[in-house]
Amino acid sequence: MDRVGPNGETLMDYALFDAVKAGFTRAVFVIRPDMEADFRKQVADKYAGKLDTDLAFQRLDDLPPGFTLPPGRSKPWGTAHAVLAARDKVRTPFAVINADDFYGAESFATVFDFLDKTAQKTLKKPRFAIVGYRLKYTLSASGTVSRAICQTDRQGNILHLSERKNILEKGGRIVYIDDSGAENTLPRESYVSMNMMGFSPQVFDYLLKYFADFLARKGQSSSAEFLLPEALNRMIATRAAEVRLLKTNAQWFGVTYKEDKAMVAANIRRLIDSGVYPKKLWD
Repeated sequence: MDRVGPNGETLMDYALFDAVKAGFTRAVFVIRPDMEADFRKQVADKYAGKLDTDLAFQRLDDLPPGFTLPPGRSKPWGTAHAVLAARDKVRTPFAVINADDFYGAESFATVFDFLDKTAQKTLKKPRFAIVGYRLKYTLSASGTVSRAICQTDRQGNILHLSERKNILEKGGRIVYIDDSGAENTLPRESYVSMNMMGFSPQVFDYLLKYFADFLARKGQSSSAEFLLPEALNRMIATRAAEVRLLKTNAQWFGVTYKEDKAMVAANIRRLIDSGVYPKKLWD
């Protein structure tokens, strides 16, 4: 909810502005139940008459039959569980984004076009997508970041997502520091996932099954998370679905660290000054 625009706009405001421009007509916000009253007042109500909106709640006790919430669990179950929380609210092809990231208009247009064209085809298996950003455009000057590196075949199908933590630029190289403390070079032009993805509602069937399997293995942990890259890797490995890489050269930015806020606000101002966005959104 950090305000980064000249009139108090958030990154989510800019994301939804770009989404509507690309052709999306509805937004489902996945939030904690205790946020509902404040969220409706401060966020959802501002889109009334401009965008169809709904809320979905990511509840700790939203578990498959046969599972119970372990004692002491207070951490959300992860990004795949957050998507799963919207399963009763979504009936059409949809995109997923993080609320605190800036993706750019080009990316929304790209994923909308993919979803629109895919919905018109008869496919033997589901086809999903990840919008891939160049690694060099997704770093933070304030500290290390974690990114899922996309490995693809020649047709642009993703073969594997490799999660790398502790990524930073050092001595003209981009490196990640592994668990042993060793530095490993990553290609600057690698494509990475920033959790902007395109799905059909079929994905919920996979996520429900995978979540039950996750809970059977790690359900008693107080910190283990059910993550989207891991779920997609399983779909790819079992050939349950195809996952396409939608390449973009757009500049991503977000508030990974509190020190990033000034940089984000400056980037928004630059985009306004160049005419990409109006001075006031949603007028």
